Amino acid sequence: GALRGALGGLAHLRALGDTVPVPHIPDGLSTACETAFKEKIQAIEQKVQQLMVEAMTACMGDPEGDECKAVQMKCENLDQDMKQECETSGELCTVTSTDRAGDHPEEQCIPKACHGDDLDTLKTEIEKSTEKLEDEIPECKDFKCTVKFECPA
Repeated sequence: GALRGALGGLAHLRALGDTVPVPHIPDGLSTACETAFKEKIQAIEQKVQQLMVEAMTACMGDPEGDECKAVQMKCENLDQDMKQECETSGELCTVTSTDRAGDHPEEQCIPKACHGDDLDTLKTEIEKSTEKLEDEIPECKDFKCTVKFECPA
């Protein structure tokens, strides 16, 4: 039971690690933007690792205990907490991808250092990669998929 409690938390964090809203870093970004992205990714990884350790510690001893449940709750809320942090720091952007099926707005955390010219680079890189992957993205086959960034000024 203890291990299952800890592993449940870990599995959640691992899944979160895959869904953390930070895109991969394309080429051609300014140095400031690239550095900011790398720092953002490192900060997220540190948070996740810290929570993993907390989950292991709290849940190994008492999987049904309040401490374990509290850490599991923290794991589940991490996504929301990080989104909140991004919003507070003015880094929460709406990225709208448009394909044959319509518009798909999604919130992404994009460092302030990247707001400006770097957004054009990101847009170009993302649109280029969807063209390359159009066989894997049926919604973009014979349709020009586009991306639009809206960040707080």
